[in-house]
Amino acid sequence: MCNAAWWTAFSEAAIETIIKRKRIRITALEDDNGDWVMDAERLKNMVVNHFQALYSSSDNGDVSILSNGFPVDGSTRLQQLDSPVSSAEIGRALFDVKPYKAPGPDGFQAIFYQHNWETVGPLFIHSSEMCLRDNIVIAQELVHTMSRLRGDKKFMSGKIDLEKAYDRLSWTFIADTLVKAGLPPNLRRKAIARAWNQVSKGAKWAVGRGDRVRFWEDVWIPGGSSLLTHALVDIPPQLCNKPVADFIGVDGSWRWELFSHLLNNNTLLHVASGRPPQPGAASDRLYWSHESSGMFSVSSAYWLLVEHTLAAPLAIWRLIWRWSGPQRVRHFLGLVAHDRLLTNEFHLRTLIATSASCSVCLGQTESIIHVLRDCTLAREVWLRLVPTRQQHTFFSLPLQPWFMANLQQDTLCSSGSGWSA
Repeated sequence: MCNAAWWTAFSEAAIETIIKRKRIRITALEDDNGDWVMDAERLKNMVVNHFQALYSSSDNGDVSILSNGFPVDGSTRLQQLDSPVSSAEIGRALFDVKPYKAPGPDGFQAIFYQHNWETVGPLFIHSSEMCLRDNIVIAQELVHTMSRLRGDKKFMSGKIDLEKAYDRLSWTFIADTLVKAGLPPNLRRKAIARAWNQVSKGAKWAVGRGDRVRFWEDVWIPGGSSLLTHALVDIPPQLCNKPVADFIGVDGSWRWELFSHLLNNNTLLHVASGRPPQPGAASDRLYWSHESSGMFSVSSAYWLLVEHTLAAPLAIWRLIWRWSGPQRVRHFLGLVAHDRLLTNEFHLRTLIATSASCSVCLGQTESIIHVLRDCTLAREVWLRLVPTRQQHTFFSLPLQPWFMANLQQDTLCSSGSGWSA
């Protein structure tokens, strides 16, 4: 009887799924002439042609008429364009929304926040700022992952509101217009200045004669850093800013007596693994290490910056995604990584509470690390689980390294099983 009831329920669910699939299937479309098309192949062509036309540029966008159309803008306005989103901007955006528009994921319409802004405003602004950061991380990770995919299976990303006005603009026209307005040079200079310290790390030297590359200061050995960063003591002034060729003897071998006492054994092995410069060799050459051709490209520099910016958060997310355990616990771990736990510290920061103190410890700040590890109740549990020899490290690490260490297999918890146990 139980099996029969199960089979009946399964059959009904299967039939309902088939009906839904038929209901959402496109069987006919009206073409530009007003005729209804039902042939499957013609329907495919109609859809492809529609989106090709939607995303194709119809002209080159002549911006010559804009040459004298922009007033000279002051540096203050340019700085405002380059500044982060402010709390005031978030508030204005909310009050620009019609009060009774469709509610968001939380189920509340805009009027709720508008009417109770003095109470919920700080929390709304904080949540919006976090959502902006999260969306940027997700979008960049999505595009980065898709760019690395190989094989016959293709992927694409798209957004839901395809008919927005800005989707029909020519991006070349927009870029040319910004140049005419005098905006990009200023913003580009700022962007280059911010990124240079990180991007410059991708440039390395291929040693030939060794007369241009500085032995200590430039990057030329395997490992991606200069010898100066590996020095055990301060480099004597007479050896600074000297080319690599100055550290070669008359017999063409390294003059180890000049530098072996200044570097550790591992770094000396890196030096020994490379061919010493030769007087008759080619000139020293600077190359870009993130392209197989050695030539600099904007795309590889961009991904270098993205990976540098997102390295820590992406490392945490990868550990959470790979963590083996119940989905509801994985969701909780995501809240921890997002700093979304509703601790008293969070409530005080968002003006919901008047004190950040823990209600159990009565004095300690109720932060995330306090709730998870340092509170007296949590500490009693961990003392039973963590081996004595590891307790000092376990209870002294800051939140992020502690969180990541316990998500990995090589953990601070007992038997190396981590939180997956």
